[in-house]
Parts: sequence; structure tokens; C-alpha cells
Amino acid sequence: MRLFGYAMFSLGLGLLLLAGATLVFDLGVLKPLYERVASHYLQREVRVEGEMSVRLGRSVTASASDVTILGADPDAPPLAQADLLEVHLALPALLDKLIDIELARIEGATLNLEVDDQGQGNWPTFRDDSSAKADRVEGPAQADEKSNVALRIAEAQVTASFINTHNARTGLRHALAIDRFNGLMSAETTEASGTGRLNERAFETTVVLEGVDSLLTLAMWDVNWQGQIGRAQFQAIGHLEALDQLEASQLALTLHTDSANELLETLSLPLIDDGPVDINFRLSQQSTTAHLDLDAVFGEFSIFGTALSDDPLTLSSAQLDLVATGPNLAHLGALGGQSNWPETPFEIDLKTSREGRQVDVSTLRLISDVMTLELTGNVADFRSPSTGRLSGTIDIPSLSIWSSVLNLPAELSGPFKGTVSLVGEGSGANLVVSSQSDLFSLDIGGRLEPGESMLGSTMKVQGQIARPQRFLSLFIEDAPTLPPAAFEGQFAIEDADTVLLSGLQVAMGEDAITANGPVGWDAKKHDTLVRLSLNSPNLNNTLSPWLDAPAVIPALPVKITGVLAHPSSKQFEIQQGAISAMAGSGEFTGIVSLKGDSPALSGNWRLSAPALQPLLTQIDVPAQFEKPLGFQGQASWQAGYINISNGLLSYGPTDVTGDLLIDVAGSTLEFDLQSTTPDLTDYAPQNDIIAPAFSIPIDFRSSGQITEERWSVATFQLESTQASVSGSGELELDGDEFIDSHITSDIRIANLTAFSEIFDLSFPDQDLQSIVDMDSRGGALVVEQFDLRSGDSDLSATGQANNPSAPQIVLNVDSDRLDLSPWFALLETAEQSASDSEGAEPDAESAPDRLIPDYPLTHRLLNTFQADTTVSIRELRGLQRPLLNVLTRIDVGKEGIRVTSARAENQRGGVAQLTGTLIPDAEGIPELSMLLEGKGLTLGIPKAPGEDITALPPYDIRLKLAGKGQTTRDLAATLDGYLNMTMSKGIVLNTGLDRMTNSFLQELSKALDPLQEQEESTQINCAAAFSVLSQGRLHGKPAVVVDTPNVKVLADATANLNSEKIKIQFKTVPQKGLGVSLSSIVNPYVEVTGTLAKPRLTLNPENTVVGGSLAVLTGGISILVRNVLDRLSTSGNVCADRLRKANEEMAQMDA
Repeated sequence: MRLFGYAMFSLGLGLLLLAGATLVFDLGVLKPLYERVASHYLQREVRVEGEMSVRLGRSVTASASDVTILGADPDAPPLAQADLLEVHLALPALLDKLIDIELARIEGATLNLEVDDQGQGNWPTFRDDSSAKADRVEGPAQADEKSNVALRIAEAQVTASFINTHNARTGLRHALAIDRFNGLMSAETTEASGTGRLNERAFETTVVLEGVDSLLTLAMWDVNWQGQIGRAQFQAIGHLEALDQLEASQLALTLHTDSANELLETLSLPLIDDGPVDINFRLSQQSTTAHLDLDAVFGEFSIFGTALSDDPLTLSSAQLDLVATGPNLAHLGALGGQSNWPETPFEIDLKTSREGRQVDVSTLRLISDVMTLELTGNVADFRSPSTGRLSGTIDIPSLSIWSSVLNLPAELSGPFKGTVSLVGEGSGANLVVSSQSDLFSLDIGGRLEPGESMLGSTMKVQGQIARPQRFLSLFIEDAPTLPPAAFEGQFAIEDADTVLLSGLQVAMGEDAITANGPVGWDAKKHDTLVRLSLNSPNLNNTLSPWLDAPAVIPALPVKITGVLAHPSSKQFEIQQGAISAMAGSGEFTGIVSLKGDSPALSGNWRLSAPALQPLLTQIDVPAQFEKPLGFQGQASWQAGYINISNGLLSYGPTDVTGDLLIDVAGSTLEFDLQSTTPDLTDYAPQNDIIAPAFSIPIDFRSSGQITEERWSVATFQLESTQASVSGSGELELDGDEFIDSHITSDIRIANLTAFSEIFDLSFPDQDLQSIVDMDSRGGALVVEQFDLRSGDSDLSATGQANNPSAPQIVLNVDSDRLDLSPWFALLETAEQSASDSEGAEPDAESAPDRLIPDYPLTHRLLNTFQADTTVSIRELRGLQRPLLNVLTRIDVGKEGIRVTSARAENQRGGVAQLTGTLIPDAEGIPELSMLLEGKGLTLGIPKAPGEDITALPPYDIRLKLAGKGQTTRDLAATLDGYLNMTMSKGIVLNTGLDRMTNSFLQELSKALDPLQEQEESTQINCAAAFSVLSQGRLHGKPAVVVDTPNVKVLADATANLNSEKIKIQFKTVPQKGLGVSLSSIVNPYVEVTGTLAKPRLTLNPENTVVGGSLAVLTGGISILVRNVLDRLSTSGNVCADRLRKANEEMAQMDA
């Protein structure tokens, strides 16, 4: 009030001077000056957009229109606005230190008051600096004389004005609309009245004050204030002696309304169970003591209490008795801004007193069905709790009732009980706290030393957590199941913001954690320096609960140590981090940041392991790869993000350096890596007999970036004495189109055998060169060049790929010469390596029972792309006989597989051609239709050294098949069709038959014609074969006929492709002129039975003419008779007969 008086006095003098200035200066020129002066004193920008006038007379009349005072934030709504401000100030009264305002008028004003979430208001804060200086330099008489400034306002008018308030901390908003406010002040009486709306609720009020000499001094006022807000009526009547003499004052305040909720709604507060409101508050004087009585019913709540105080302003001596009851604790919490409190009746009892610094609490009790809380005792000095003797208890029957209030997980549902005891002893106090719940048990005991910061206080803590996962669920989701934990330790208060941990130990299962060191907060929080250690006898057991794939963690004993510091807000520093185990060791220093959405770890790492095998639990490391491993560099980690810079990874003699960034959330991979290997053969299998033929030093460099839409490899370079690989490129997608893409690569290997030792495979003894050049054009990725050369083979390709989400590929492959024979050794060693890894070599008994594999013919992969391929090879070598002018056209896609043409020639000019489809039917079952035709072929005839190609017997073939099935076996079991083959006259060298790789075919060949071992060649007069397939069953009678100068062979055959059972009966007849002695060594009846995978060769005695003892007795006579009969049964041209019958049957089937 004193500050306001000084301001008004100074304002009056200022207005007097300014009024005088108007006699000389134009007011329009001075308005900017007024704005600057007002802005300076209000600490806010002031603007007068309308007219402003100052008139001088007996009184000074000043007015301004369209006035704005901006807030601290110029972009926010202004602090205040007014359509008109007008003041009439009597000048002569200023000489008597009286600010006499004859009229103060405000029209169309708006005042916006804001409090932010930090509790800071948007209005200017004034400091009475001049008064403070006066108190320091002036004497008491001067100060008292200056404080005698008085303020009187004869008439005040406010119309059509608003006051808006908003508190961001509580969310409360209030809007006060003042329709009319009039005030009149005379020598004896001050009267005021007003009407308006508070939060859209109409109000009216009047106040009458008696004994007011100055509005700046409250002394000896008689007050009568009454009014109405909605249906609520209030009145305050009394006598106010002075602000510093409230104990000598008397006041009676009453408030009544029929609806508590209407009043709460007016004040923007939560509603309760409705009911009337009757509040009676009385302040009276008893001797020198102020007596306060409260008797209130507020809807459902009842509050009764009394208070006594000799000093109501400071409450340095006071007593308080208070009882509050209600049927709903939730409504009490809502009024205090706390939601979700339990709905249950409650009672609060409080009896306390204060005398100076001593506080006595006779009773503090909260009683309800969901919580009972009690506290009793006294404190000699409330600034130092260690000077007291207090005891308290808390009993919560079920924590689940409070889970929504305290944001507890659903698992915390059991009872909770706790006690606290504080007993002063000597200069300090002993504190004991104990609590128990289904979550944990905690005991704290120790001594509190006196003083505001309780320096030197020490506490011992111990407790148990039966189910740590429930405790962790307070902080993290999906907490793992962990073994029970127990903890104990001590802490001491070193200063106001620091405690010292000592001997803190946590035991969880077999693991042990210790912590020692200072922990700070507030001003000292960055002095935290805690030494931590973790001892785990089994790292797998420790980490398994936290990992999805714990099997990759080795079961090794590990010790982890480090120092935890807190250098800045939400950041922790790990110093001297170390890990030691039998499998290796490591060091780490860095930062753990909690600033983002998820924790982040970054720092310098140094790790080493003498061997790989102890670290890899699911992999058997071959001996050649058992090398020491090490890493050092800067690495950072966050959920889905890894960044390594200046890293060095050493693995045996190989060093890899560079930078690597993996951002899973951003689907980004960035790399810049270099690697050197003195000799790649160091990783080859060790062989004590044969040393590596080559030394392969390697230098490698690669850099680039990979995202979902773009692959970029700026550099890819590999250099070695035996190989050179280089490449670069961009591969970028815009939707389903390739754009700005270009890829090149160049691979050159001097000799492939250099890599045989490394991969334990037999690579061919020849070079390899490959050049690739691809570009994007018209949304497609076009293969401009693909050239591959190795030895005397060449291969080139062109084509393009469109629509990556459902690729459409066109590929054209061309070769002048392609020799596969050098690569057969590689395939054999690969198969042998696979066999060795599976176990011992299988014997005949353990061979597979089925020859036809059970491969699925429907694959979802075929539905995801379309490929049209053309392959042209002028000469294909590597088979028994070379193929010439190979040309194939194959389409593969969601509609199946179509072989438009597959054509090849042999060296004698014969041609074979295959066409066919494998297309799903209406039910999605693959359906096969195939036709193979060939004329003048020699393919499949065993090749012999020195043979005359022109003398070989050519053959024609026609194979037609149809069937359907989900797998190859299902398909074979449904096949329909036929096989027809005719062979012309020719000569086959018998050494070719000896070179057949199938031992069963060799045995069968010799059984049918034993004479081939005595001759260099076999002459074929003719041969024919014809068999019919019907629903997977093959039959031919005869299926095969062969005519040679020595013998004629006929075979009846049946086979079931579903069961793979076969039965072939061969009938071998010596030709005329062969002679009796030679004819007798021919096996006349040979039979093959069993299965396709395991055929058996036997002689069939059922067709012999003479057998048993009779054959012995008759000797040569029986043999002679048998030969004569066989020749009679096979006389004539057997091939022509078979061909004639085959043509008749094929014509019927094709029709």
C-alpha cells in the first residue's frame, strides 16, 4: 500500500508537469513520450492508438482511448486493453500529500492474467527500490513523514469490462464480466456496488465502509459487505482494527446456498454429491487472543474447528482443533485436484499447537475403509526434525484400490503396512522406518543429526524383493521373471545435497552387485561418483531373462566393474568400465543418456578374446577359424541404432577399420570400411602333408549407404595377387520404378585353384573374368553388359528387370562355348563335404528307398515374379557327348512354367526338341504336359576312346507325358503317355560300356551279352523300345527289343511309379551260326525286380526248358534243345514287328 501511495503521488506531480507542458507543446507530439515513460515503469510495451488529451484547470483531466498494454510474450494476448481511461485529479491537494481523485472512469477494459506451469505470472513485478534506499539512508522521522501520503477517490466508474484468469498448473480458468461498478467516497462513508457475471453466473454486490480516511491505510474500518452469486448469498460484518492487530478485530462471515454444485460449477471446480452450503466463520477477541470458529456444511462434507492465536498473521503461537467428515473420499481428492481417489466415507481429525519453533501434534488421523493413517508426537524445532519424538503408522488393505491414483501396475494388489519412529537423543535423533507389502519389505534405521541439512546422519537399509519382476514393472514394460533379491547397505548425509553410499549389496540368485560412493542431488547432483561391480558365475543365467535368444550367450563367469558419474542433467558417465572373463576382457568409458525417448549408450570400447569357440555356444568353430578376436573404437547404441566410428576389428591376422552406422528405425546402413589380410590361406584347413600352393594377401575397401529406397556403393575394391574385384553403383527406386541407377563391376581371378585350400573345394585350374554394366532406363534396370569368361568357356547376358514389388524379368543368355567338365570336381567335393557333415558314408542298406524325390511343385515364389529367358549355346561340353546349337526359351511366373522350345543338336546332326508346360489347373494343382522328340540322336550312348562317331547307331525318340500333382511323387503317380524309341544299325565300342558310372547297368549289360567282354565292339542291327504309361503304371510287352549279330534281346516290363516297384523280364536268344559252345554261355532268361532305387538282378529258372538233375544228366543234349527252341521263337525281324505295333498304339493314343 505504501508503494502504491508513492506511485500515485509521483503520478500526480508528473501529470501536473505534463499539463503545464501542454501550454507550450502540441499533445500529438508528446504522446510517444507518454508511451515510452509508461512502458518503462510498467516493464511492458504500452500503446495509445486513439486520441489522448490533458486539460489544465482547477484539476487536471487526462483521458486516453484505445489503450493496449502488451504481455511478456508479444505474440500472446495483451495484458490489458481499454476503450477509454479518464482521471480527474485535484492539484491543490497534492501539496498536503493527498492524492485526491475526483473521478476515475474505465470503459470497455479487458485484463488477461496468466500463470504458466512454472507458477510465473504474466504481469509486471515491482520492487520498492526507492523505499529500500530510504530505509538505508534516511532517519525514522523522514520515513514516517513520507509514508503519510493519503489516497481518496471521490467517484469511480467501471463499465463493460472483463477480467480473465488462467492457471496452467491447475488448468483453472475464470472469466469475470463487470457490467457496472460505481463507488462513492465521502468524509464519513465509502459505498460501492456492482453487477456482472462470474463464469457466466450473474452476481451483484454492495459494500459500505465507515471510518475510511485513506484507501492506503486499513485502520478502524467498520465493514458491511454483502452480495449474491447465482443463488449463493454471502455477508461479512465486522470491525477491522488494523492489519497488524487482527487479534483486536471482530468479523462474522456467512455463506448460504441450496446447491453446493452450483457454487462449485461457478468456481470451475469438480462436482460432489449435491446439497446445501452453510458456512459460518467468526473472528473474535478473547483478552489478547484471537479466537476463530468454523462451522461449515458444504454439500456432503462437514467441517468443524476452532483456532486460537496471539498473532494471527505469523501464527507463531497457535492452537488448532479440526474435524472433517464426508461420505466420499474421491470427491475430497477431486477438490484438491487429485482424480481417481477411492469412493468411501472418511474422517480427518487434527489437534496441533505451535509455540515459537516447537510444534506438538496430539492427533493427526485419517480413517477410511481404504487407508488408515496416524501421526503423533512433537518437534522442538520444526526446522530440524531430529529434535522431535514422532511415531506414525499407515495401513492400506489393498494397493489395487490406489493403483489408478498412484499409477501402479495391476500386479501390486496386496496389503501395505508401514511404521515410522523418530526419537530425539542427545543432539540428534534415532529414526526407524519399516514397511511390508506383497512387493517388497524395507527396513531403515539410523541416526539423524541436528541442523537443517542433518549433516552426519547415517542410515542402514535392508530389505527383500520376493518377485523382482513385479517391482521392475513399475519402471519398464514386460519385465522378465527374475530370482528373489535381497539388499542391504548404509548411507550417510555428507552435506545438504549429498549422501555417501557404503557397502550397498544386492544379491539376486547367484549374482552379486555392490555400490559405493557419493550420490548428489539438486546443486550437488553432478558430484555423483558411485563405484559399481557385478559378479556373475554364469553370464547366460544372468542375461537369459532379458533376451529373446539366450542360447547365444556363453555360460561363463564374468565380473563387470565401473564408476558411475552424473555430469549433466539426464546423463550418466561410466568411468573405468571393465569386464573380465575366461573368454576375454574389455574396457569401456562413455555416457548413458536419458534425454531422448529411449536410453542411449556411447563411448570408447576395447575388447579382446583369445579364441572364438568359448563365445559361440551354438557353432562348432573349425580349427582354421579359431583365431584371437579384438575390437577398439568409438561406439554408440540406442534402441534400433548402432554407430561405430574409428573402429578397429582384428581377427587373427586380419584388421578391419572404418565407420559403420545401422539405423533400424530409419532403415539405413552406412559404411566406410577397410581391411587387410596378409594371407587368406591362414584361414584354410591345416594340412600337414600339402602346403598351400599360393599366398593370397588381400586389401579391401568399401563405402556406401543403403536405405529402403536407395542402395549406393561409392567404392568396392578388393586387391590380391590372385584376384581383383572392383565395383560401384547406385540403385534407387521411385515407387516401382528404377531411377538414377547405374552399377558396374569387374572381377578378375588369375587361377581359381588358389581358393581350393580356403574353401576345402576342388576349384578348376583356370582363370575367371567377369564384367557387369547395368543402367536404369524407362523405369527398368537394364543389363547392358554381362560377360563371364573362364578357361575356354564364355558366357554373356543382356536383359532388364521391371516392377521390383512384383518383378518382371527378361534375360537373354548367349555363349559360343561352355565347358562344364572343369566344374564337376567342384560339385563332387561339395557333395562330399555335405556328406561328411551329415555323418558316415551310407552303405547299400542305408540307401534311400525312393528314387523319385518328393519336391513340392507349387511355390509361392512363382507368384511373386515373371521371368522370360532365352539361352543360346553354340557348343556345350561336359556331358558324355557335346551338344551343339542349344537354344531354349522358358517363361516362369504365376501362371506356371512354359517351355516354348528347348532344342539341341549332336555331333552327327541329330536334333532333339522339348516343349511343355507345368501350369496350375482350376484348383491350383500343377498340371504337366510334355513332348520330347528326337531324330538321328547319339546322346546317351556310352562314349569310348577312339570311337568312330559316324559308325554309332543313331536313334529316334518320342516321349509324351501328362499328369498332375502337388509334388513330384504325386505327379509321377498320375502320369499318362508313352515312350517310343527306334535305333538304326551301328557299332558301339565295348570300352564305352565299361565306362558307365552305374554299376547296376554294367552288371545288366554283361548278363544280357556275356560275349561283349571277348569282343572290342558290339554291332547293333536294330533296337526298338515302346512302353505305355497309364496313371503312373508303365507296361510294355515287349518293352525293349535289341538285335545284334550274336544275340536277340526281348524285355517285358512293368513299373508302378507310385510305389516305384519294377519287374523286367529279359529274354536273350543266340543268333544262328553262333555255335553250340558259345550259345551255352548266354543267359537266356534275366529278370530285374525290386524298386527303382534298389533294383535286383536274377536268373529266372521258370522259363528254362530243362532244369535240376535232368539238366546234369542230359548234359549237352538239353542245351542243344533249348537253343533250337529259343531261335524258333525269335525268328524274323523283331525290331520291325515292335515298331509296327508301337506305331499302331501311338496313333490310337495321339488320336
